Amino acid sequence: EQLCPPTFVVKMRNSRVLEGDGVRLECKVTASPAPQLYWKKDKEMLRIDPMRM
Repeated sequence: EQLCPPTFVVKMRNSRVLEGDGVRLECKVTASPAPQLYWKKDKEMLRIDPMRM
């Protein structure tokens, strides 16, 4: 298997929403081996919950 560094397939962009409003965050990355992805806010990891963060 050939090693390949992570590359963003879709460019990330900033989002702003009002408190209480919903937002969808999406990240598409290719790499080999597959990377582990996570989200952070204010240097804190966000808990993954399909209903709410």
